[in-house]
Amino acid sequence: MMKGVHQAKTGTYTGIAASQGIGIGKAVILESEAFTYESKRTGDVETEQRRYLEAADKLIDQTEELTSEGDVKPEAGIVRAQIPLLRDPELKQVIMNLILEGSSAESAVVSACNAFIELFEASDDEMLKERTADLRDLKERFLYRLTGRKGPDLSDLPEGSVIVAGELTPSMTLRMNGKCVSGIVTECGGSTSHAAILSRAMEIPAVLSVPDITKFVKQGDLLIVDGSEGRVLVRPDESTAEDYSTRKEAYLEKKRLTEKYISLPTLCKDGSPRKVLCNIASPEDTAQVKAFGGEGVGLFRTEYLYMNRNDLPSEEEQTEVYRRVLSAVDGEVIIRTLDIGGDKAAKTLSIPEEANPFLGLRSIRYSLKRKDIFRVQLRALLRSSTEGQLKIMLPMVTCVEEIREVRTMIREEEEHLRQEGIAFAERIPLGIMVETPAAVLMADVLAREADFFSIGTNDLTQYLMSADRGNPEVDHLNSVFQPALIRGISSVIRGAKAAGIPVGMCGEAAAEELLTPLLAGLGLEEFSVNPVSVPLVRARLAQTDPKEAGQLAEKVLCLTSEAEVRDFLKTNSLL
Repeated sequence: MMKGVHQAKTGTYTGIAASQGIGIGKAVILESEAFTYESKRTGDVETEQRRYLEAADKLIDQTEELTSEGDVKPEAGIVRAQIPLLRDPELKQVIMNLILEGSSAESAVVSACNAFIELFEASDDEMLKERTADLRDLKERFLYRLTGRKGPDLSDLPEGSVIVAGELTPSMTLRMNGKCVSGIVTECGGSTSHAAILSRAMEIPAVLSVPDITKFVKQGDLLIVDGSEGRVLVRPDESTAEDYSTRKEAYLEKKRLTEKYISLPTLCKDGSPRKVLCNIASPEDTAQVKAFGGEGVGLFRTEYLYMNRNDLPSEEEQTEVYRRVLSAVDGEVIIRTLDIGGDKAAKTLSIPEEANPFLGLRSIRYSLKRKDIFRVQLRALLRSSTEGQLKIMLPMVTCVEEIREVRTMIREEEEHLRQEGIAFAERIPLGIMVETPAAVLMADVLAREADFFSIGTNDLTQYLMSADRGNPEVDHLNSVFQPALIRGISSVIRGAKAAGIPVGMCGEAAAEELLTPLLAGLGLEEFSVNPVSVPLVRARLAQTDPKEAGQLAEKVLCLTSEAEVRDFLKTNSLL
């Protein structure tokens, strides 16, 4: 798995800044194994089919074992998502049929996985495209199991290793000793890919989508990974290495100084309060909310309940999940209703194929179209509300009719629960994600209908800039420093404050260091971020004077380009 490479070149290479920090170390290059196996069946059909079925069962057992150990890593949930693929009846049937037609178990698995990979890659659905990483990972795990070979062991890497790979799969990292890894560099993967999510969760600097980087690095090369700027320096000279070593120490020192903020209240420099909440995707993530001092949950994504399965989640199942989250968190818990479609697919929901799914039947539009499914979720939310401080949030709202229709449905389900004698909390706040240009323009009107706002900058940026955030060719437009985004955020906050409702932010921009004083100056009250970012955001707010931040915001709103905004905030940082 670990091999030397081709045409080493000294220089600086750029990619997507996926995880902040600076990593310095020696390259450990990972390349895909070249498996050898018989393509045609050498034994009888039953033997080959049994080999495949036994391998699938072993992989399920192995995955469940690895992802249920005491010290479960953040990538465990991503690897666990492979279990439904292993049990998928359609994939299984294709493999069994190929064996019946004369293929060996290995060849059948490879052919079936490749066919699904090709199908997913051709899709306009970004979530399906991301699933190709799971299938490639699964295909390789199958081949290791069927051929009797051992997979790569990343548990015994030398300290200061920088992993360089075409793609970093979840199963590679599950046993990886993160303390020995200084950085991660890959040839593919965007800011929302598995590799990006894992590197941020493990706090490892990472730069992704660096074209052909495995060709320009040789085993043991000194590398610098600048995860904040998206740069990889190959064999830097002594002066450059010393400069980055100093920068790394400064970054780590800042990080160390923020650790005390885990247990401190969130206050600005003048003592005025703010909130730092957490974005989570499963009940297991609540442990990190507590560990890093989150004051609640600003976004609980519920779509995972509907994905990678062959049936819809029942009311009982959803109620139990929501209760677990609410009971585990001290503080408010904002649960977002089903946000499906666009870049997220679930075969159980039978979403029709669309020419442009990002502008189609997705999120709240789908829920209101399929009220039978939506009512189950609303009932589960209402039933769980006795366990904590629940707030319900609607995704991708564009008009007041959507909020009004949901309120009517909630009142109807409340009445049904009363008749059934089932308890629920009264007057649960109902808010919306502001993530469309329409919601920005109508913020003052929507604020009179909603109980709170949460600005979703990830989708809002791509819609405002008309740039697909999953497309690296236009990644430069999906910047949190775009003047259009800053003006949109300002408009939304003004609309919320005029109506007297709280406004927060749950997109990536909420954790961007340079933006913290600006957002505070614009009047943002709640910052919802990845749990590991909580102490850092709290520390920044503690150093921010709201009056000075307000003056900063006035100047930034007059700027006209992304570069001007970024450079101005760097030069005039209040931190």
